[in-house]
Amino acid sequence: SAEATFDVTSRTNAVYSTPTAEKVSELALSYPPDSEDSYQWQDLALSRFVSNDFCGMVEACTGAGKTIFCAKAIKAVIKSEEELLGSKPAISIVVPTTALLDQWYQFLVHDEFGLKNELASGVVEGVALHGGGHGGELKQVNLFVENTAAAVLPGLRSESFEGETKYSVEDIERFNEGYPSHFLIVDEAHRTTSQMFSQIYEVARDYILLVSATFPSNKERYQILEDAISSTLGLTEETKKGRFITLPESKL
Repeated sequence: SAEATFDVTSRTNAVYSTPTAEKVSELALSYPPDSEDSYQWQDLALSRFVSNDFCGMVEACTGAGKTIFCAKAIKAVIKSEEELLGSKPAISIVVPTTALLDQWYQFLVHDEFGLKNELASGVVEGVALHGGGHGGELKQVNLFVENTAAAVLPGLRSESFEGETKYSVEDIERFNEGYPSHFLIVDEAHRTTSQMFSQIYEVARDYILLVSATFPSNKERYQILEDAISSTLGLTEETKKGRFITLPESKL
């Protein structure tokens, strides 16, 4: 039987949902690699991400600039951590495929968006890859293929985790002491609602950003992602009402 679906307008979307690709193309600004020009929706979404305590979901069609938005979110989180706590956060980025893992790595190390000065030890030295044949050590920014993330992420911020981990106790202690807060980004988050991949959301985190071209239309699967936001914010069923903001689709 067909999966139950629900009207998109009933979703509690924490940050932003763009309209169609054609509309984005009409209203968007160009993005040269040496510029911080951005699609108009990115600035609107970022303001809501920040006001929602650096937690949220972004649904943006292919080509709308989700990776660039993630870079903006990373800079915003780092700036806040430095100003408030005088420290830099650990950043975990989860992607579904090795191809996306490599694309993200190239995006970061080529430093097209000026993250080099934001990271504790620069871009190349501060980024590690995990999964897809890569077995990097833990660094400030860790890129994970989602099956590796589901297996090892929960153990990175927990003293009592009993599941699989390829890192030593010393590595984990050094990582947690060096980066006391944690920002989790999940790219193509609609692919992480299975029993296996939803284990990704068991990792302790202070901030979270879920991005996708299309979030699940199945209510139960969407609820997994919404719960990941709510639990990061420490919200209950009673307190989460009114915390989620959706811009009208007519506004980019």
